[in-house]
Amino acid sequence: MPESCMYGWIGDFCRKLNCPLDAAYPTALAIGAGYGVPFTTTVRTNLYTTLIGSKGTGKSVTIKRILNAWLPPAEIQVIKKYPGSEIGLIQLLGGKKHKDMDEQDFVAKPYLLVQDEMRATLGKINIQNSALPYMFNQLFYQNDYGTASKQGHYECAAKLSMVGGLNHDRPVHPIGTIEPEPCSVI
Repeated sequence: MPESCMYGWIGDFCRKLNCPLDAAYPTALAIGAGYGVPFTTTVRTNLYTTLIGSKGTGKSVTIKRILNAWLPPAEIQVIKKYPGSEIGLIQLLGGKKHKDMDEQDFVAKPYLLVQDEMRATLGKINIQNSALPYMFNQLFYQNDYGTASKQGHYECAAKLSMVGGLNHDRPVHPIGTIEPEPCSVI
């Protein structure tokens, strides 16, 4: 993201952090998504942001500095855990079995999923028949998600934003497998 895109107080804030500006601005936007927007609005205020770069380029330090310097609004729940499945993510987002839910559980609350290294979650998405990618997709456009499993019917209501890093030292094929290191022939 070129520096010319950064404007307003978020741009000024990012310039003072002493971290890569191309990572700082999108990270600040994701962390502040929805700040000051009434919960009753139909405007989607969530962002999914992935910082892609080589090891040592400042992805993790940028996320940490912004989270330490500008805490998200108190009503936003910050989650720093890795979901192992769609039900795991539902539970991280305050969801539970449908039969255990009350009226307040159906009111969408804002959540920020922070992952230093998103490869773990992307690996879960790559599992055959995983519903996790569909859940992420639906929660980008809607505030609710439900699924049925052997353990029961689970639901959550969340305005999900996400920020994390992804190392690109080794290329990733579209199907998610890591390209092997090149071999030299002598």
